[in-house]
Parts: sequence; structure tokens; C-alpha cells
Amino acid sequence: MKKFAVLIVLLVAVTITGLFAVETTTQTQSQYPNLVLNGFARVRYTWDFGAGKVDGFSIPNARFGIRGDISKYFSYTFSIEGSNGDPENKKMVYDVYIETSIIKDFKIRLGQFKYAFGLEQSTPEADLDFINKADVVSNLIKPTRDIGLQVSRDIDFSSVRTNLTLGLVNGSGSNTEDENNRKTLIGRFLLTPVKGLTLGASYYDGATGIADKKNRVGAELKLEICKLFLKAEFITGKDKTAKKEGYYFTLGYTVLPSTVLLARYENWDVDKNLVDRDISRLTIGLNYYFGKNVLWRTNYERRMEKPAVKNDVFSTQFQVKF
Repeated sequence: MKKFAVLIVLLVAVTITGLFAVETTTQTQSQYPNLVLNGFARVRYTWDFGAGKVDGFSIPNARFGIRGDISKYFSYTFSIEGSNGDPENKKMVYDVYIETSIIKDFKIRLGQFKYAFGLEQSTPEADLDFINKADVVSNLIKPTRDIGLQVSRDIDFSSVRTNLTLGLVNGSGSNTEDENNRKTLIGRFLLTPVKGLTLGASYYDGATGIADKKNRVGAELKLEICKLFLKAEFITGKDKTAKKEGYYFTLGYTVLPSTVLLARYENWDVDKNLVDRDISRLTIGLNYYFGKNVLWRTNYERRMEKPAVKNDVFSTQFQVKF
């Protein structure tokens, strides 16, 4: 009930403020609408050392989108996934949302979008460091998109920067009607106390099916010192009675403007109530940039679990974006 009241208050505030934000000059209206095309595509080759696995080429992503401004205060975003390789998002349609800044200092998003939770989930997919996401992210943060309302604001105190993002969504994922009458609340808070250091915390509270609880709590860190950077994230979650958690540490070094060396260690526990269900993975990576919009990623993944299984993976991937 409280979440429903919050949604009503936000919508009323948006409507009232919008009455004072109507553009009346012919000169301003003539600039709109406008349109910008964007997207990215990937071609990958994978060697999987697991028993019975087949090596080969694949097209993991082929995404196309448009973004445009309708007026000074309203914009829209639409994107589709041509490869349709993401079973969690169910359909080709990925992002469909309207964004407005009619309330000063606030950014309001309404529609289907990639919600803000944690570091890796909030990073544009074309800008991720590794070919594959960390296990804890790919397992606990899915589906990656949902339908609802999101409000964010930057607040600066002298040299200290903060950002707060709150979302109210169905909780059933993208391209799907709500499964129940309970809405999902998502929040992310970022703090940048000094240049190069960002700390963050995220929260997810919702339900799936008829009334199965789904909760997530996350903490993140990003540190940049000259050519060296460190990224870390911890996420714990509960689905019904199963408690799951994991973490990762990523270390990167920019050897040249075109070359970045990477290493990530991660651990994922599928159920804290069971013994020896955790899996560790070490990924070594090399990213080479052919200019701004062409990237070659190469990763070697070494998995460590009990009992030991031969399932290491070597992947190399080209990506172009625009």
C-alpha cells in the first residue's frame, strides 16, 4: 500500500509540474522532434573445454535502438535485440521508455527499462569489461529489465557527489504483465567522496508468482588511480527460502590507450543452506580498442568447484557500436 501511495504522489507531482513546463515559443518547438540512432553487434568464437561441448562462432548480440527528444523536457528511447539471445527478456523488444526532466534536478523514467541495481547491471552492456558478466550478477539480477517508474537525482555537497535512484516496477520482467498485486521497490545510492572513488549500495524488494518473496541487497566499489582501476561488488539475495550470495573483484590496468589488461576473481554460492555449492572463477582478459567504436575482447575463464570438473572456457569477441 505504501508503494502504491508513493507512485500516486510521484505521478501527481509530475502532472502538476508539467503544467508549468509547457513550451510556447515557435523557435524552441522547431528544434523537435529529433532522432539519434545507436546500437552494437558482437561476433564471438568460443573454445569450451567441457566434455561434449562444441566450439564455434556465434552472434551473442545484435542490438539496434533509437533515441530522440520530443521537446525540451521529454525524450524517448526504444531498442530491440536482433539476435534474440536473451531468454530472460523473452522478446526482441528491450527498452521502451519516456524520460522527462520537467521537475527541476530530477530525471523521471517511465516504461520498460534496465533498472538501477549495482555496478555491473547499471553499466551499459557495450561497455562491460569482460565478455561474460560475473556469475553473481547474471544469476541474481535477472531479468535485467522491468516495466514501471524510476526517479533519480544528483545531489552535490561541495566536492562530495551523490546520486539516488528509486524505482517502482512490476517485478515480473520485460514484455510481461504483472504476476501479482505487489509492486517491486528498487533503490541505488552512490557516493563519490573524492575524485576516483565511488561507493554504492542497492536494494531490491519484490515478489514473483503469486507471493514468493524476492529480495536483493548489494554493495559496490569503484576506484581509479592513474592507469589502474579496481571494481568490486557483493550481492546477497533470497528466493523463497533459498539464500544466495556472491562477489567479485576486478583489477584492470591500461597499458596503452588502446590496450587494457584485466583480471577478475569471483565466487558464487547458489544456496547458503547447502554445503560445497559455491563456485569460484578466475577470468584473465585483454581488451584492445581499434579506435573508439571497435573493441576486441579476449577472455580465459578458469572455474573451480567441488568436485573438480573440466569446464574452462576461452573466448574471443569483436564488437562494433555506434
